[in-house]
Amino acid sequence: MMALRACRMRAAGVQRASSMLQTRDATKLAARALCASFGSHHPSRLLDNGPIGFLVDDPAGAAPSDDDAGVTDADLSFPPFPPPFETLPLGACLTSSVPSGGEEWRFETGRLARLADGACLLHVGDTSLLATLESQPSRSTWRDPLSRFVVDYRERFAAVGRIPTTYFKREVSAKDHEVLAGRAVQRAMLPLFPPGFPGQLRMTASVLSATPGADLEAMAINAASAAAACSSLPWRGPVGAVRVSVGADGKPAMGLSASNPANGEPPRLSLLMAATADQRVTMLDVEACQVPEAELIAALRFGAAAAAALVPAQVGLATAAARPPPPAAADAGADPAAAARVAAAAREPVLRALRESELGRETRGAALAAAKAGVLRALRDAGAVRADPVRVPGSGAVSPRDLDLAFAEVTARALREL
Repeated sequence: MMALRACRMRAAGVQRASSMLQTRDATKLAARALCASFGSHHPSRLLDNGPIGFLVDDPAGAAPSDDDAGVTDADLSFPPFPPPFETLPLGACLTSSVPSGGEEWRFETGRLARLADGACLLHVGDTSLLATLESQPSRSTWRDPLSRFVVDYRERFAAVGRIPTTYFKREVSAKDHEVLAGRAVQRAMLPLFPPGFPGQLRMTASVLSATPGADLEAMAINAASAAAACSSLPWRGPVGAVRVSVGADGKPAMGLSASNPANGEPPRLSLLMAATADQRVTMLDVEACQVPEAELIAALRFGAAAAAALVPAQVGLATAAARPPPPAAADAGADPAAAARVAAAAREPVLRALRESELGRETRGAALAAAKAGVLRALRDAGAVRADPVRVPGSGAVSPRDLDLAFAEVTARALREL
């Protein structure tokens, strides 16, 4: 038994050593690619210090080491910066600012995360937050939009100059308030994506520095909106976000959430809202006691106007950082000819399923699914269904994507007509 245990320990040690060597080689390759992208005039090497290492400069004319064997120029290639960052010097950025709530909100892009589809660094006083957006094309549509648009909001201990108090002194998984803040960003931006948008999106919002009393959730929504506006995605934004509080005097004011009271008196009403330039509200999160209806309406109007005031700065930043549209633009909906055929066949079955008062939630969903399956059979019998997911505009042939989008539109219209 002891010999078998010793053999297992040796095998585990060899496996860990191999993993460390692979990590070291990958780190060296990434470091050389980084130096090549920044235009180094002489070779660089990685001073071994475990699996991480430090990047140091070799003297001019140093002979290549054995670690350089097998590394070609193709391995050191780095993706070019997208326009307009291809001509913007490193360290420079495009900025746009607007005063709001007694402080200057400064939006900038180009200094960090140039290779992201969209990035924005937002400064409000001494508080800074970075939002980046990455997209991946996909042939399928957003049947479940919440799973295709992921927002990761994180507040690091380093933002307030602290070291994590965990056993390993490392950051842990997202806390509850971080998850809720990410969902607020998601709810504020999701309604402005076109229906049937294909692809997967990931938004990352990281707090770089924070000061007491800073409204990080509102900053995250604004930074994420500016990052999406600076990208080439077909997003119908931007949006502005503010937090409005109503105190004992009944007058709305910006800032001060109900969980962060001032002078020992929490506000009677605290709402976080996002709105477009024409004051259309896309997200509303309210925390309040019982308040008169007039105070709530006044707070909503005050917040919509304050949120709309943050949009022009984002529009100016997006105009300066305009990127060319993607080669294949996202489809904005079903083919009109195919949608008309689906609507004609689906309207009556959908209305019958929605008007049945004895159906519950699950049974009504099953009835709608059966109605959709019946529409598909009727269209297939008529020879109007394409097996290929790629549609032919104007032909009247119904693809699976056309059926999903058109049936969802028929259901929504029928609900509004009830």
